[in-house]
Amino acid sequence: MIAQVIAQITLVIWALWILLYWQGGLKIVRDIYHSARQHGLMDVGTLSLMVLSVATILFLLTGLLDASGLFRLKHTPALSVLGLIMVTIGFFGSFYSRNYLGKFWTAETSLKNDHQIIDSGPYRIVRHPIYTFALLLYLGTALVFLHWWVLMGVVLASYAYLVKARSEDQYLQKELPGYEAYAQAVPYRLVPNLW
Repeated sequence: MIAQVIAQITLVIWALWILLYWQGGLKIVRDIYHSARQHGLMDVGTLSLMVLSVATILFLLTGLLDASGLFRLKHTPALSVLGLIMVTIGFFGSFYSRNYLGKFWTAETSLKNDHQIIDSGPYRIVRHPIYTFALLLYLGTALVFLHWWVLMGVVLASYAYLVKARSEDQYLQKELPGYEAYAQAVPYRLVPNLW
């Protein structure tokens, strides 16, 4: 019973993330379109955004099928509680990190006019904290909805974020003065003391 309630709460958090963070999905569609026009359809950043969209759709469909009763997943209460904690931290952490970037945030790899390096807050710990928290959201969801295709979604999302972080770092080191020094000062992209 508690695990089913947690599954429904997780689905609500995902719906809020899509509505508030991605403006109901319209933002990601626009970002994919702009990235494809600017860098090409086969660009690593463009492909990463598309893979993340597919993973997100997998997660939403899983949650909706489970909540509707059409398809029941096995829920483990302890894993569901841990998953919900991770989902909640990932949800709020991604907003916090995005807010910290302010006007410099974009989903596509690009620079704004008068772009500056943000090296405080979560950006003093890792260079891509939005991705770190988004991955926590995905991983937590996998603990709530234990199924092989949800795990596949986590693998897809993880790979996409790893590739996107590496690609953005290469771009920013070439295009943004001071980024190379920032990368040396903050050596980890996603996980402190790991990568």
